[in-house]
Amino acid sequence: FELPQPTGPHVIGTRFLEFVDPSRKEPLTAVLGDNRTFYAQVWYPADREDGDDRAPYWREAWKASSIAAASQGLGFLPFLWSHLGLVRTHAYQDATISSEETSYPVVVFSHGYGQIASFNTALLEEIASHGYVVFGLSHPYETPFVVDENRQVLQTTPDADVLAALHEQGSGPTSRVGQLRDTSRLGEMDEMLQHLYRDEPFWLARTDCWTEDMLFVIDRIPDLSAAQFNNRLDEDRLAVMGWSFGGSAAGMAALVDSGITAGVNIDAWQYGHLLGRNLRAPFLFLMSEEHGEANQYFLDRAEADAYRLSLGGTRHSEFTDLAISAEQPGKLTGRLGD
Repeated sequence: FELPQPTGPHVIGTRFLEFVDPSRKEPLTAVLGDNRTFYAQVWYPADREDGDDRAPYWREAWKASSIAAASQGLGFLPFLWSHLGLVRTHAYQDATISSEETSYPVVVFSHGYGQIASFNTALLEEIASHGYVVFGLSHPYETPFVVDENRQVLQTTPDADVLAALHEQGSGPTSRVGQLRDTSRLGEMDEMLQHLYRDEPFWLARTDCWTEDMLFVIDRIPDLSAAQFNNRLDEDRLAVMGWSFGGSAAGMAALVDSGITAGVNIDAWQYGHLLGRNLRAPFLFLMSEEHGEANQYFLDRAEADAYRLSLGGTRHSEFTDLAISAEQPGKLTGRLGD
């Protein structure tokens, strides 16, 4: 398949970064002294003549495919996504950031839970082509693999015993999330939210961790600007965005960091400690038709401009590259709408 041609005026560059937070321990491994380490692929406006050739969609595609297939219980089909190494993106590897503008606004993006960050490539390339620097985070142990700053594919598998122990902390039925989507009575929704917070500590803890990953990158924008992007990152124009579980992390980040100037939650019910606390940054809930009524509770309480846009005929995976790379299988399995 071919990724859609970005519609913005800028050529796109890309590079990989690694972040280590010495103040946090990694909660999903049993290794003592294992600090939280996570990764990002960055897309940005670039000078046309710089950089290597257009980057592949997947690096070390056979290895990545084997890991991804095993994570889906399809280890007997290791070749399943190996063709993704043949697909070329529109981004030039390690190109110099464009000198056309003195600064560019920044977007920090978070992927879906258990998903692969590169499955949002089309969206993030499109945003970069319009003059944004986009940090697409990879949250290890909750994605099958990551790509480190040396462009090497690393498998990230959580410790099974640690994961089981964390899940046992909560007992609430996840069906309550579905109930939240279906009710418009705010009193009932308030009660459901409190029950969910009390009985689903695992998901709250994971939201907190992903949110802290986003905030860690945001705090380092000035240093990253100087070291990697010729002082062209505009820390005063900063947005957070995420799809699915990553959208919940974006909502939490927009709540707790007053320096964030806008946020987008793409098709996720808003997890996190938002009960009794109101969104203060302009915010968009961009929803599929199947989740179109979600998050009314937060819209009604937002202190800044807040919007919900529901797209007819769409389902949850429509906002990822699945709609491009596997349209017919996606429709047959009900993951894509019409």
